[in-house]
Amino acid sequence: MNRRSFILASMAASPLTSSTPPLPDQKSRAWFELRFYHLRNDLERLRLDALLKVAYLFVSKRVGNRPVGFFDVSVGPEQPLLIVLTSYPSLAAMETALDKIAKDDSWNKALDQFDRDKAMAYTRIESRLLRAFSSVPALEIPALKPGQAPHIFELRIYEARNMRASETKIKMFDDDEVTIFRRCGLLPVFFGQTVIGPGLPSLTYMVAYESIEAREEAWRKFLSDPDWMKLRAKPEFADREIVSNIHSYLLRPTNYSPIR
Repeated sequence: MNRRSFILASMAASPLTSSTPPLPDQKSRAWFELRFYHLRNDLERLRLDALLKVAYLFVSKRVGNRPVGFFDVSVGPEQPLLIVLTSYPSLAAMETALDKIAKDDSWNKALDQFDRDKAMAYTRIESRLLRAFSSVPALEIPALKPGQAPHIFELRIYEARNMRASETKIKMFDDDEVTIFRRCGLLPVFFGQTVIGPGLPSLTYMVAYESIEAREEAWRKFLSDPDWMKLRAKPEFADREIVSNIHSYLLRPTNYSPIR
């Protein structure tokens, strides 16, 4: 692996193309990177956990990348899978952080040690770069009450048949849908438009719940909410093909994830 940070490596391999959605207006909104580590049960997962828990968390704090989230997929289309979420206040801050990581001695030593071991820890990595919606401009971390178990998280990816459809769904979220989510108990962590990644055009969001039971109750309330019914009936949002495909993952934070 190149000595550049493991975040920068994948992004350098994914240049912007004509299929990349245009960037929204330049108001202050966070940028997120989602990394999907595809695993196998016969691989040395503990080595990857050690790299992330010790080296990556340490260097992230040094360069100001916080908070960071690490999540195992408990229910989803692909398992086993480890998802890493990193948030940046801007693209400039992301570039600065990646440059600092690339020059960090402790990170480079840990990465060299990791690479010297020939045993596989994962089969491949996929990366997505997202820009926050205007309605949720920054990462929101759900508060944990004393003695409360870690939250259950849900990651949902909405693919669209074209850019117009994807932008329409984003507007739907920004206009009212996120507000309805909050009222019904679907706690936003982030909402982002995919700028670089597979399956374009698409958007991705993460919400949190106190438990599986709370998730079921939140979705029940949402689907029967009068304001949601009115919103989806508006002519500009009534097209059932606004979303052409949905990928859903139920996540549990690892024992070293700062986001819990």
